[in-house]
Amino acid sequence: MAPGETVAVLGPNGAGKSTLLGLLAGLVRPTSGRAVLGGDVLFDLPPGAPADGAEHTQDARLPAAGNRVSRGHSAPGAVGRRAWTPPHERGVTLLAQQALLFPHLTARQNVEFGPRSRGASRAAARAAGERWLAEVDALSLAERRPAQLSGGQAQRIALARALASEPRLLLLDEPMAALDVHVRPALRRMLRDVLADRTAVIVTHDVLDALVLADRVIVIADGRVRAEGPTRAVLERPTDPFTAELASLNLVTGTAVASRAAGREDAVTDAVELPDGRRLPVASGEAGPVDAVVGAVELPDGRRLPVASGEAGPADAVVGAVELSDGRRLPVASRAAASADAVTDAVELPDGRRLPVAPTALPPGARVGVAIPPAALRIVTDAEPAAPGQVDAIVRDLEPRGDLVRVRTDLLFVDLAPAVVADRDLLPDARIRLQYDPAAAVAYPLP
Repeated sequence: MAPGETVAVLGPNGAGKSTLLGLLAGLVRPTSGRAVLGGDVLFDLPPGAPADGAEHTQDARLPAAGNRVSRGHSAPGAVGRRAWTPPHERGVTLLAQQALLFPHLTARQNVEFGPRSRGASRAAARAAGERWLAEVDALSLAERRPAQLSGGQAQRIALARALASEPRLLLLDEPMAALDVHVRPALRRMLRDVLADRTAVIVTHDVLDALVLADRVIVIADGRVRAEGPTRAVLERPTDPFTAELASLNLVTGTAVASRAAGREDAVTDAVELPDGRRLPVASGEAGPVDAVVGAVELPDGRRLPVASGEAGPADAVVGAVELSDGRRLPVASRAAASADAVTDAVELPDGRRLPVAPTALPPGARVGVAIPPAALRIVTDAEPAAPGQVDAIVRDLEPRGDLVRVRTDLLFVDLAPAVVADRDLLPDARIRLQYDPAAAVAYPLP
């Protein structure tokens, strides 16, 4: 982590998120591994190290940096030795889901506890308490005891207490999970202010927390990192189903399909093929070379989905489609034509219809993902004319989604009003036709 960076950790239940925070805070002792904070070793345990705290050295140091590891613990690389910094010497503070305030102390005394426990004078601790209570907009609560505080107020005091210890690393374990929905926006805004330029790791299930608070996001599952990068990049272009679900995006994966631009011999990709043979037209996030552009995504069942390009690139613009694994195709939007050489290409469906696709910078044969927001989808009737972006699907499941119903099909999901679901008799195994705006479907390479 960079100094002053906030990292959000996302993952399903049981992925290891809270265990990660416990490792950093020193509440969980790993069987092996290494962690360094600002040059100081938090732990450095080789595989097969003994489980107890035996075999320590005095004042071990990093070979190059010369920074203190921890009094009474060993240096990394020492034969038969291991480094382990106890929690109280790490400069790491963990803020749990529950406020866990001392019930016999006032809010002010709770906040002053950190500085006092580190040896600060009464006056210095009181000044720190005033500062951090003001920082979280809780000075008016200073003389209240925890039993007199609401959940949101108690969490503010707990945050002030954590910050008053001046931690080098602040850990937040779903800090808003126990709060009422109407309280969260205010606390989220406050957290955004106090976390500015502060090094922090936040575990959350709420994608809004990640978008508002984090500079970078890490997605973990089964104890392994599945995705990592700038928050918006990871959530807008998910590479795994869990991240896509968090971001409320349809994620379709497939293979870029090659075609040729009219009047040219340069092979271009105009579709992504899914494992079932269907094709989907996709939108490009980047403009690439004229000789290798993607215009569509083919799904495993043969269907194709169209995609729109993100930026205007070379003068030659080609429109294509995405073929699904079952043979169906979905259209994508094209870049604006910039010269006479620009042509429009299309993918022909089994029933003779053609769906347009937009070029992208993906080479033929590349493994790609297509992200489509459910808001870009709607159900069309048989009476409506064929149009780009239409795909036949089978309803698999229905689930509540706030005031809407999420209708999951064999390929995509769409969020609909309950009245629409009832009027159209959308039950499992029902066959429907979906249509999406090709410009909303974005194709991108997968790792």
